[in-house]
Amino acid sequence: MGSLSDQDLIILAGNTAYYNKFVDKEITVIPDVGTFIVLDTTTKDSGLNALTLQNTATKEITIVYQGTDTTQVPDITTDLSLPGTVPNNQLEDAEQYFIDQSKAYANQMNGNEIAVCGNSLGGALANQVAVNHPEIRSVTLNPAILPGDLKGNHDNITNYMSDGDILTKGEKALGMGGQIPGKHVDINTSLPGFSNIAPNHMGYINDKDDPTAQHDVVINGVSVPFGADRFLPVSIWGDTILEATFTPTGKKIKIDTQALRILKQKMNNLIIENIKVAQSCLDNSADLVESEGVKIDDRKQRLEVGLDEMLASTWFGRLLLGQGSLQQFKEELSPLGTVSGLVLEVLDSIRSLPLISTIIDYTIGTALHINPLAGISLILVDTFADVEELLRRLAKVKREDIPKLLNGIDNSFVDAVVEELQGYYQIVDTNKELLTTQGLDFGEKVGELAAAMEEADKLYESGDTPPAITLPPVVQVTLDQNSSYLKVNPLQSQQNTLDNNCEEFAKAASNYLRPVLESLASKLNQISMAIDTAVADLNVGIVGLGTLKNNNLFFLLSITGTIDNAQDFLRTKISEIQDIQLSVDGAHAATKNLQDNLYDLLKAYRPFIESALFEGTKLLSVMQFNKEAWNIYTNMEVVFRDIQYQLSENESKAVDALSNVAGDFGRNLLVMADQIKRGSLDFV
Repeated sequence: MGSLSDQDLIILAGNTAYYNKFVDKEITVIPDVGTFIVLDTTTKDSGLNALTLQNTATKEITIVYQGTDTTQVPDITTDLSLPGTVPNNQLEDAEQYFIDQSKAYANQMNGNEIAVCGNSLGGALANQVAVNHPEIRSVTLNPAILPGDLKGNHDNITNYMSDGDILTKGEKALGMGGQIPGKHVDINTSLPGFSNIAPNHMGYINDKDDPTAQHDVVINGVSVPFGADRFLPVSIWGDTILEATFTPTGKKIKIDTQALRILKQKMNNLIIENIKVAQSCLDNSADLVESEGVKIDDRKQRLEVGLDEMLASTWFGRLLLGQGSLQQFKEELSPLGTVSGLVLEVLDSIRSLPLISTIIDYTIGTALHINPLAGISLILVDTFADVEELLRRLAKVKREDIPKLLNGIDNSFVDAVVEELQGYYQIVDTNKELLTTQGLDFGEKVGELAAAMEEADKLYESGDTPPAITLPPVVQVTLDQNSSYLKVNPLQSQQNTLDNNCEEFAKAASNYLRPVLESLASKLNQISMAIDTAVADLNVGIVGLGTLKNNNLFFLLSITGTIDNAQDFLRTKISEIQDIQLSVDGAHAATKNLQDNLYDLLKAYRPFIESALFEGTKLLSVMQFNKEAWNIYTNMEVVFRDIQYQLSENESKAVDALSNVAGDFGRNLLVMADQIKRGSLDFV
């Protein structure tokens, strides 16, 4: 394995991949990752976009696959085929690109294997390559699913999934998580709000003209650091991203002066930067609660738009609900209605030749005397009628069921929330200051202990007996957990109102939409079966024409070329309708899946619905600030869990004592994170 960390590959997948001005052989510096040569870029007719980068220091080569470009028809077509069972051309092109690059640069990799990475559709492309080439590593950020039944453990694949990513949240709710191969690692990096859906999914606020840009997100006029690699729980003494559920075990590192120096250096970022950002977020939340202007206005229109955005994030929604998607789907299926007519026209041109008709009847039989796709035009009409009915029902859901989400959500609701939060923030603000002091003190004690150990080493080397090393007195911190404002969730009654509203909405919407989804799934299945029958008939025709040509009758010699052309034509048409069948099968799988899991999907999207209720109000900004602080505290706790383990049971009593301090601080981080979450509406 090379030196590029998973964190590095996350940056390449979510940010670098979308830069649109890479030039072959260009040298580019990617902040926090390294300096690279752009060895190659590619754009294929299938929609594939990828680039090959080589680290100038380690000579490692990484292929970065770009995610979905919703302006490109091939990308959308690939998305539509993913719920099915057969890889389409873009997946095949992605693997061939990997093979070609592996051969081209085999002698330039300094013994490293190529790594692949990608976000969204790019993640699916990277994983497709890694499934078929288990010797390489794939790291993805919020990947799309792969088609088919995936077998094996795929230990070479790691998928990082943001807690607020609408794509992977929807994939899991629809039962498609098994179509993402490899290890799944949940990360806390996202922010509430529909305006953050795209950044949460891509992991970054991308600048297509500047690959070095690291844009912050702006919350109520305040810039807050944003990026999937920011604040991740990364091991202090390595580049491993730690999982929230991990239990530290196994071999420990040697805790010496150098190890403590590294810990002290990392504390500057982990404590000074991270906690100060969290502190600022909580300060802004408290200020907003005290200020005016959190009044709520009419949310119905925003919820209507939000429902469209949520459904459009699913494979089904990309098929039928995105802008222009329905018309595109119609255009993609339209050749089915004309292929058979063209086929019969070609055969009739042969049949009309003298003495040929009877021989065709004998050699080909009746297979191509009827329309190979007979009746499919009628099925298409019914299919599009179902789609129109589904859109009509969706409009009715917006009109009649979305108001259920608003029951009890008015200015008095917001006033109650604000009143609860005002007292709550008095406690949180005090605890936050105590926690910050404890964290900074821990960093200082690490530095003091490292200096003491270094001095002891010098004395030992000079032959003197060093004094016993003890840990200097530490700041003792006890967070307030007993205030009346913290006895229960300050917003539990309000949260219950939202949960009940979402439950009623999910039930009503799913019950109303399910019958037409069932009908649509049936029609798409009929189209796929009609294509199977047509392919079989066309293959019979190809064989029959071959038999006709091989009769070697003297009067047929003059039309051998005509028969050859007819066979080539039929083979082309088979290929065309089988390509269409990939999208049909994907659409059928997506529709059937939505039919079976629509209720679960709508329930999983509850946090997005809640954020839409408060979009444009300062209360949403409070939720966003709190979520950013929660991200930081929960991720830091994971890091300190590892720090405590590494320092524990050490021969040095001072180091062992420092381990206890790390443990206390980690536990306080969890207390703080819990208080932050209880003081806001649910955001995950």
